[in-house]
Amino acid sequence: MPRYLVRALVLVWLAGLLAACQPAGLALPPGLAGQAPALTVERAGAGEGGQYLRFGSYQARVIPAGPARAGQWAFLGIKNFSPSRVFAFRLETPAHGPWACRCALGSSTTLQDINLSERVVPTIAVPRGARTVLGCRLQPEGRGLAWRLSLSSGGNGWALSGLLSDGLRNSLYVQGKLGPDQETAAGYLFQQGERYLGAVQLTSPQEVWLPTGPLARPLAAASAALLVLRGLSLRP
Repeated sequence: MPRYLVRALVLVWLAGLLAACQPAGLALPPGLAGQAPALTVERAGAGEGGQYLRFGSYQARVIPAGPARAGQWAFLGIKNFSPSRVFAFRLETPAHGPWACRCALGSSTTLQDINLSERVVPTIAVPRGARTVLGCRLQPEGRGLAWRLSLSSGGNGWALSGLLSDGLRNSLYVQGKLGPDQETAAGYLFQQGERYLGAVQLTSPQEVWLPTGPLARPLAAASAALLVLRGLSLRP
């Protein structure tokens, strides 16, 4: 075999090896990357007591979750939901004050419908069998509507899907995308109607894409919830 051909084959093999070693990122829908700049996530601290992260002008810090309150997770629409882990964080937003965010991770084997608002949100039949469930209440401190993040899986891997809604006017579909291992989520996309408005990439490098306008803050809070959960090594 000619020497130049051997050299070319070696280069092709090395390129493939390097590509395989790179972490698989989230594939963004056409147009999303162009309409919103990628905000790199910076982390500091570790564990539930000291985790802190920043992306763009948003800052999230994990705080004590405190005791559970009766009916707190009723919006999930799941009977007898008993979370295995509850966590909370405070999100500082630019020029609009902080948000108080509280989340629960658990599982359920009860077939129920997730219905955040009968007036706006269509009923979602979650799959039968054991499934992972993530519920978050995201609210501006002292005022404003509480947004609810309601995600579940069908038992296949850790990529969840569901809704982010204020229960009145705004509802976004949240879609998890599995990584190459088909178990861990590479990231999540936020979609309203036919438009993709934002995304969060959980694989390295962790990045967030947010829209302009008032929807940026609830999407930032939902993205922070998924990033905090990944930082707690719970792999949503």
